[in-house]
Amino acid sequence: MNEMTATPRTVGVTPAQPIRLCWKEARPVVQCIFQVRFLTGLVLSGSVAGLRLGLAGAVGALAWLAATWTIYLLNGVSDVLADQRNGSSRPIASGVLPVETARRAAALLACVAVGCAGLLSPLMVILVSAMLVLGWLYSMGPRPGKNEVPSFFVLVTAGGFLTY
Repeated sequence: MNEMTATPRTVGVTPAQPIRLCWKEARPVVQCIFQVRFLTGLVLSGSVAGLRLGLAGAVGALAWLAATWTIYLLNGVSDVLADQRNGSSRPIASGVLPVETARRAAALLACVAVGCAGLLSPLMVILVSAMLVLGWLYSMGPRPGKNEVPSFFVLVTAGGFLTY
């Protein structure tokens, strides 16, 4: 069965709709906060990983946005059952964004993040990759860090430091 006919909710889906739903799942306000943090670090330091304001800074911000968007999609995938039990209206939990679509989008966004970072510097590739690994450790795997206070604290703090 193809995705367009899998459920009545997907009938008439436009190509932009999954992107919009993935963006909504990633909590746009949180994504903006990550961007403000990244740009604050860039402005205050004069450069981040060799980046300065301008085109390189914009590509760096795009790399970081793609990384944090990836992380929040993975978190939505990992939280789907708990979110459904809690009556969440988030797109994955409510069923309007299929889990497989979110997974594919997360994989694509991770590639965009690393690819953009690769246009800038090896250090930026390391930083973006580290952020993606922290996000994966937080939400996925056999022992997600979000389930234990010490791991939660370390992973969230490390992600904040990397963003600045």
